[in-house]
Amino acid sequence: MIAKVLEKNSIKEFIKYFIVSVASLICDTGIYLILGKFFGSYLLSAPIGYTAGLFVNYWLSIKWVFSYRKKLHYALEFIIFAIIGFFGMGVNEVFIYFGLFVFNFSPLVSKAIAAVFSFIVNFLGRKLILYTKWNHERFL
Repeated sequence: MIAKVLEKNSIKEFIKYFIVSVASLICDTGIYLILGKFFGSYLLSAPIGYTAGLFVNYWLSIKWVFSYRKKLHYALEFIIFAIIGFFGMGVNEVFIYFGLFVFNFSPLVSKAIAAVFSFIVNFLGRKLILYTKWNHERFL
C-alpha cells in the first residue's frame, strides 16, 4: 500500500496536493481567525473554516491534482471526499484543542500544527481510497 503512495506519479500529485492544500488552508484559516474573533470561540469557527476549505480542496483536486479518478458520480465522490475530510477535521480539532488549552499556544500556532497533521491524513486517505487504481477495486 505504501508503494502506491510512493510511485513517481504520486510524488507529483503530493506536490500538487500540497499547493492545493495551501490555497484551502488560506481560505480555512482566514475564516477560522475572522469568525473566531467574531464569535469569541476558535473551536466553533474551526469547523466552519475547515468546511469552506474542503470545498476549495475538492474542486482543485479533481481539476488539477489527481490523474486517476474512480468512475463515481460526482456526488458520491464528494461524499467520500468529505467523509475523509471530516475525519481530518477531527484531527484538526484535537490538535487545536491541545494547542490552545493544554500547551497555551496562540490560535494561529495551534492551527498551523493542526494543519500539518490534517494534511497528511487527508492526502493519504483520499489518494488511497479515491484516487488510486488497485488491481482489484475492492473499496468501491
